[in-house]
Amino acid sequence: RRTGPGGEDESSSGHANAKIVGKVKPGQACISGWADIGVGVDPPGPFALLPRSVAEKVGDAVMRTTLKALQSVFLKGLGEDYKKWASDENYRAAREVAAKEAAAAANL
Repeated sequence: RRTGPGGEDESSSGHANAKIVGKVKPGQACISGWADIGVGVDPPGPFALLPRSVAEKVGDAVMRTTLKALQSVFLKGLGEDYKKWASDENYRAAREVAAKEAAAAANL
């Protein structure tokens, strides 16, 4: 369920959605994945008078900057998690259990 800043349910509003899917390739030390993110904006007040092309350029710049910041944080965390996973058998076992539970919950 997606919620807005006031806790309201936004899951069916159509204003924003994100779907992230990742796949591990068997027999390879590689993880590939992709993300599709859509954002809709209802500009308030005088911002509604801006030409659509201007608003899109500003929105694209904001999204690009935000996604770059998220990517660097994600990759740092992924590297740290891999180091722990590679050196700790108990951690690997716990992650395997968690992955199976997540897959079952998602009906995969």
